[in-house]
Amino acid sequence: MDGAKVDGHLERHPDISALATNEVAVQFTDSRVGCSGYDNGELQVRVDDELAELVDSSIAARATDSACLGAGVVSTRALLKMLRGQQASPGAVGDAIKSAGVAGGSTALAAYLFG
Repeated sequence: MDGAKVDGHLERHPDISALATNEVAVQFTDSRVGCSGYDNGELQVRVDDELAELVDSSIAARATDSACLGAGVVSTRALLKMLRGQQASPGAVGDAIKSAGVAGGSTALAAYLFG
């Protein structure tokens, strides 16, 4: 945050006070500008941490969703093959598990690499 943004706010909204980071607040003598109690560096670290956590949970969610979808598709296909007598039950279960793992892993890798 910089002082110019606080000045702009005070000009546009003279009746609304503003809070600023410690570094910016000390530059003002105007009583409408208060100190938030946060340093710029501390806020940057918190924002970076939150964004990293969001990306991590997003990748995990996409991988889980993909694995579930993959398992559903393969299970349906395997069920149809079993009903037609083209595949035995133990083989169908193993195929479904493998396909779900491949789908989840592929999605996690793509999400990590490409966002």
